[in-house]
Amino acid sequence: MTREHDPAHQWRSMSEEPAPSPGGKLHSAPSPQRKALARDIELLKSQRRKLYLILGALGGLALALPVVSLSRTGTTSPPPPPAETVKAPVAPPKPPKKPGPRTPAERMKELAEREQATPKAFRTLYQAWAELRREAPAGCLGEIRDNMERIQSAATKEFRIHWHPVHEKIRDLLGAHQPREAQKVLLEWKMPPEIDVAGDLAKDVLSQLESIRWLVEFEELRTKLLESYKKGDFSVVPTPKN
Repeated sequence: MTREHDPAHQWRSMSEEPAPSPGGKLHSAPSPQRKALARDIELLKSQRRKLYLILGALGGLALALPVVSLSRTGTTSPPPPPAETVKAPVAPPKPPKKPGPRTPAERMKELAEREQATPKAFRTLYQAWAELRREAPAGCLGEIRDNMERIQSAATKEFRIHWHPVHEKIRDLLGAHQPREAQKVLLEWKMPPEIDVAGDLAKDVLSQLESIRWLVEFEELRTKLLESYKKGDFSVVPTPKN
């Protein structure tokens, strides 16, 4: 094999290769893409530097704020007292309006309603009708009089219901010549005040008490005369008491 056809003929080690001269190196012009990439790199570097500056400023501000707040709290003056609010004067409440005078017809209607609510208040109703009669016009007097008579009649009937058992007992005692017991029964009996609307029923009871008092005195005199007659003593002279 000849030397020209030997593959190792052209092989050289790196130490055997001659070093290229610096002046022989060719400098190619940068492409537009490389220029754009370089600009982006420089822009990123600039933004990073600005970000570092902002972060440093924020850190310093965060350290300075507590110191400033502590120094201000130690020297600040107390807040001024709240201003007193002047209350507007409250107007006094207006007095309620007094109702005007009622007409006779309204008062008569009211009395009729009162009678329905309290039918046994004879004396109160009778006096209310009597008061209305003094102020009512002449055209209402007839109706007022009828109501007063009706109430008095109902009161008399009620009196008879209460008086009947007492009257029966007094009559039996007087028939048995016991006027003192009859007087005691009559004194203990109390007439309901609402029944005597005009005062005439109380006068009747007082008249009966006076009659029974005479019977008591007569019974005492009769007993005394009877005892004297039995003894044969005729010197006792009956003298009525005043």
